[in-house]
Amino acid sequence: MSRTYKDRPAKFRFPEAYDWRWNCEKVPYDYTYSPYGTEDPVTVTRYVYRELPGVKTKKKREVDSEWHWMGSTPSWWTRMTMNRPQRREAHLWEWEAAHTPLDNLEELDTPNVSHKPHCYYY
Repeated sequence: MSRTYKDRPAKFRFPEAYDWRWNCEKVPYDYTYSPYGTEDPVTVTRYVYRELPGVKTKKKREVDSEWHWMGSTPSWWTRMTMNRPQRREAHLWEWEAAHTPLDNLEELDTPNVSHKPHCYYY
């Protein structure tokens, strides 16, 4: 291996993802409570984990500034103008081919079955 930053295991590259206490400070505090069935209070030391500022590794922000022209067409428009009419034409052609005599089958027009019959929404 080339011993570069990308070759390091993920648990060393991003330690906060594998140990939730990695960027925290353990702060003790006293907690007083009365156990069930007794009246005398008991004091116990408990701990709270407080996040330290500026410890987490910074990750590069990815901004997608590309124009995605295919992602803007609504799905209802795609079904209404692209897929459904093409399937309808295919079904009509199949019915017509089934009811045509064998001698005239070569004269029958085949439907347009292109992969991208796009009628754009905008």
